[in-house]
Amino acid sequence: MLKVTGLVTSYGGIDALRGVDLSVTAGSVTTLIGANGAGKTTLINTVTGIVRARAGSIVFDGQDISRLQPHQISRLGLVQVPEGRRILAPFTVLENLEIGWQALGKRGARRRQDFDRIFELFPRLAERQRQLGGSLSGGEQQMLAIGRALMARPKMLLLDEPSLGLSPVMVKMVFEAIERLAADGLTLLLVEQNARRALDAASYAFVLERGLIASHGSAVDVRNDPAIVQAYLGTGARAALEPVVGGAGPPFLATT
Repeated sequence: MLKVTGLVTSYGGIDALRGVDLSVTAGSVTTLIGANGAGKTTLINTVTGIVRARAGSIVFDGQDISRLQPHQISRLGLVQVPEGRRILAPFTVLENLEIGWQALGKRGARRRQDFDRIFELFPRLAERQRQLGGSLSGGEQQMLAIGRALMARPKMLLLDEPSLGLSPVMVKMVFEAIERLAADGLTLLLVEQNARRALDAASYAFVLERGLIASHGSAVDVRNDPAIVQAYLGTGARAALEPVVGGAGPPFLATT
């Protein structure tokens, strides 16, 4: 569904992405991990048109979107949930969701059903729909950011650090929602600081280092690769990550 080839993105003459190749299969959950400054958010922002690539191509659902504007990309069904949530604090929950629905343009014909879908996925938003976005907890704001993106009926959702700054309880709730979306067949690209959670949720993983894809493979293979464990999960992480299937090791805050 998404194919990125030879992507180069620069800031002030410095290449933040240096020829990235990445692909996401329709209906899959793919995760992107890497250290601070590796270029993960730059990659997400380049794919969604917020940042313009200097070279390379981005093909989504069979169409080259490399030169499209962000609103055009969103209306094709490629929607981002940004790092830091970026909800509109002075607006109510309903008004924030309405903005997401308006991104549909002419595709928005079932407004009530779209609201009902979000409130079924996030009952807390239903309870707080008249509250101002700024009055919500961090976890509730993350739910709202995801809900706002879902109102645009994405074919593919890009989530940038959805657990950042959240309590363990809220992290659990957010990832349960992500798992439900995956079970419904929504294609997801997940950039996540909690490497264990990300690899548990994903079927495929890419590792980004200094603007290049350093490694990729099934999520199981990546989290069992000694070099990846050493570099991104800490020296004591391997025992905590085992067994691969089952078990309940602690979360790791290894990538941001």
